[in-house]
Parts: sequence; structure tokens; C-alpha cells
Amino acid sequence: MLTKTPTYEYYGFVLYLVSGITYAMYLGWAYLPKEILDSMGITYYPSKYWSLALPIWLFVLIIYLYVAFFAYNLYNTAPFDSFQTITDEHANAFQTMNSASSLTDDFVPDLMDIPIGMVNACLFQHIEGISDEEEGDEDDGSYFDDNLSDWDDSVDDQPADL
Repeated sequence: MLTKTPTYEYYGFVLYLVSGITYAMYLGWAYLPKEILDSMGITYYPSKYWSLALPIWLFVLIIYLYVAFFAYNLYNTAPFDSFQTITDEHANAFQTMNSASSLTDDFVPDLMDIPIGMVNACLFQHIEGISDEEEGDEDDGSYFDDNLSDWDDSVDDQPADL
């Protein structure tokens, strides 16, 4: 049985051939001296200046596009203090699970956006059940709370003329 080959395979092969032939013509135009091109019967071609100018212009254009798209994205990014950096109309907000007793051991919750208040509570408050610290850990990471009194005492010891 004969299968029909999709036409895009033919288009791809033709594009491969055309691009290879075009590149070979470009290299011949750029590197062969004028006398050799004239002896081959090729007398009408652009100035050799364009053999360097076009690739350089294309390279600069690509660099410009990278910078322009980066600047455009920075321009359209909301500032850090904007409410839109926290949530938007497409957010799948986290809902509390009231029926936690009916969940099985292999339950995996849906992907949701965690509210910023819950993130702050997990990171900066010691709330039982949501802390990632292990039980019996001696150091609770509260360096500033433990050493705050030492800092206050050292401030009182300094001369007032500083």
C-alpha cells in the first residue's frame, strides 16, 4: 500500500535546497573577485559593500529587537507596590478545606494561588501546623529576638557625640 507523503515535507525540502543555493550564491558574490564573476557571465550584482553591510544590519536589528522587547516588557510590568503584582482576575484563589476529615492519604489539592497573608503567616509567624521546622529543633531561627536585648544595651554604652 502506498502512503501519501504530506506536502509540508516537500515544502521543507525545497526550502532546504533554496536556502543552501542562496547561501552558496551569497558566498560566491562576497568572496569571488569581479573578474571571475564577469568570466562566469555574472555582470549584474550589487556592490560588495552590501555583502558586509546586510549581515551587520541584520545583527544590529536582532540586538535592537532583544533590547526593545525587554524594555517594552519592563514598561508594561506593574510596579512592586501595585495590587496587580499580588493577584489579578485570572487568579485561582486558595479556599480553606473545611472537610479535611473526609480526605484520603493520597489526596493532592488543586493548583491554587496562595493569598499573600497566608504566605506572610507561614514565613514570618510561628503558627502551629504550618511551620516547616522540625520538632525538637533547638534553634528556631529567631536571631533578632534573642539578641535584641544585647543590642539595646550596647547602644546605651556608646558616647552621645557620635
